[in-house]
Amino acid sequence: MKSRFMTKQSLPVQYTQKSALIVEAISDMRMSLKAMLKGIGIDHVDLAKSGEEAVLRCDEHDYDIIICDYQLSKGKTGLQVLEELRASQLVKASAVYIILTAGSTRAVLMGTLEHKPDDFLVKPFTQSTFERRVNAAFKEKRYFKSVYTALDNDNMTGALASVEALMLDIDQYPIKTKKMFGELLLKAKDFAKAQAFYQEMMAEKRQEWASLGCARAMIGLDDWSAAKRVLYELIDHGCENPQVFDRIVDVELALGKPEIAQTVLERATVISPLGIMRYIRLVEIATMNHDYLAVEKSFRQLIRIGVNSCHGSYEHSLGLARCLLEKEKLQQSGNEQIIKECYSLCHQVKKKHANNEHALMQAKLIEVKAVAQQGQIYQAIEQCKILYEQYSQYQEIDAGLGLDMVNALLSINWDEQGVDVAQSLSKSDTNDSLIKLQLSNIKQVCDEKAALMNAVNINHQGKLLYEQGKLEQAIDHFRQAIEEHPTNIELKLNLVLTIQKLIEADADNMTMLTEADELLSALSDLSESHSVFDRYETISRDIAKLRLAA
Repeated sequence: MKSRFMTKQSLPVQYTQKSALIVEAISDMRMSLKAMLKGIGIDHVDLAKSGEEAVLRCDEHDYDIIICDYQLSKGKTGLQVLEELRASQLVKASAVYIILTAGSTRAVLMGTLEHKPDDFLVKPFTQSTFERRVNAAFKEKRYFKSVYTALDNDNMTGALASVEALMLDIDQYPIKTKKMFGELLLKAKDFAKAQAFYQEMMAEKRQEWASLGCARAMIGLDDWSAAKRVLYELIDHGCENPQVFDRIVDVELALGKPEIAQTVLERATVISPLGIMRYIRLVEIATMNHDYLAVEKSFRQLIRIGVNSCHGSYEHSLGLARCLLEKEKLQQSGNEQIIKECYSLCHQVKKKHANNEHALMQAKLIEVKAVAQQGQIYQAIEQCKILYEQYSQYQEIDAGLGLDMVNALLSINWDEQGVDVAQSLSKSDTNDSLIKLQLSNIKQVCDEKAALMNAVNINHQGKLLYEQGKLEQAIDHFRQAIEEHPTNIELKLNLVLTIQKLIEADADNMTMLTEADELLSALSDLSESHSVFDRYETISRDIAKLRLAA
């Protein structure tokens, strides 16, 4: 078995049937790379000047090798090209992807390590260096061809069987084979087998990849405490792999510690500052923690690194605008610069996405909230009225748009309409975890408003019954209103007053005095500056007199 593998690897790579794509902004460099590829026998070589052109070419043709410069003159970076090709499934697992760079910062290096291209070449390099690295990459792809073919055909069972067979060869890529086997077990969600495999690897030798894999398997089995021990042990040994921090975030969230999760995730973004998906998650967790400063910082970073990324979105600009409005509302600062930036962000979205009806409406709804917060309520109402009528005509509603509609309606005190819109929205309408979280928050706000509106209505009916002398019915209404809105002071005072009148009308109702005492006791810490304090004092004295009379 071993000799068969070795013989197969010793054969030279046949390039005549292979195709290549070169992505390079500089014409001379494109031609130089083309000559190098021709020199090793690849005749089919296509050229692209930009990342956007590269994505289009990959949509039209399956290339065996893609050589892409990291810092293209404009548009996508080389890593963003790889990111989009994988997200859109436009690059085969069996294809070779090599990044070129004239130099690399730590951020670029970490981003490259996380995206895992097949190789990373620093300019300048010679023909012999280029040929040696390309040969090495293709030989590795050839060795794992059966695995990659199975993966390209979505055949996980076949891929696992192929890797398991290759593990019999201890001379060719032994670590790579083991890593691949563990990854495929995790991908197949065979967590018990994955845990056993990784524990076996850990017993042989302390290896970061095995410990991380074991922790991921434990997470898959919901063994959060065990996973936490393994992950923090890695950190204690100086590990700075961002993926370790990502998994700690999973664990801390599962254990109900979002504040710790946020701190850990923030550290991961410092280690690898170009990971856009990490910032998207940080926005979600910081929102959960009501840390609007962290939300703001994360949105700003998302906007910066999201330019030309397939994961970039106008939602990041609108998210920053929403965050700034929320911060200004909480601070009650009247900061004109904050409001001005909100308008600027919304204007940019409207200009760049003029053909996206939902994006346009979302930006306009955020502007409504900004106008309302400036105290221009009548102008906000007029703007919102038009948008609400337009919104009402939609057959299918995006959850994000629905949320902005609710917030705009609440900002102009159209609570009833806001509650109606919120109740029509569902978490199943979106896959965005941040929108799901915001939807839960706004539904809670609207549920409270709905309860208050219902309590106000019941309270009004109770007052009418009180005025008609139907005291027992009035008491039932006030009790029901308090159930709907248990923190409302006026409702409690109304109930106590009605109990007082019922006792005064018939001493047989003296047993209800206990209920009145409990209600007043709950209000004993009411501030003297409160608007109903005098009323509370008067009713308390009257109840005390009734108690003495009894």
